[in-house]
Amino acid sequence: MKTKSLSGISALIVALLVVGAIFVPAVSATTSENARDGTADTTTLNQVDRRGDDFLDCYGWLTKETNWIRYGGWAWCSYPAERLNIKVSLRDRATDQDLGYTAYSGANLDYIEAQDNLEVQPPAGSYYTHTRAWSAGPSHDVLHNSPTITWP
Repeated sequence: MKTKSLSGISALIVALLVVGAIFVPAVSATTSENARDGTADTTTLNQVDRRGDDFLDCYGWLTKETNWIRYGGWAWCSYPAERLNIKVSLRDRATDQDLGYTAYSGANLDYIEAQDNLEVQPPAGSYYTHTRAWSAGPSHDVLHNSPTITWP
């Protein structure tokens, strides 16, 4: 009787290991690929409001002040990453050209903020921030485009 019970339990454990070995890589690959930079065309990326995944999220912001546009952003992950990075670019809506950027990175962090940056007296036009955050250990990559403001 003991041999049959052990044999049944062993078969169950082996079956669970096989299912886990197939299921876990498939789910992990899908999650990180859906949030990877460069998988969408420019039109789609311009429509992105907030894009994160189950591990990493980011946000970029901008404000119009008297003589400049101030912008920055943050990235947050559900537990400390071996390496966490953020880059926030100020972009002209008409040309999609970067006017400037601010960035930050660190090791073993679960939250980072890019230092505020100022674009003094930019040309008249519409601007938004394009934020990209990425981590290593585990590897994730996410994007966020802020709402547009008009200068002046």
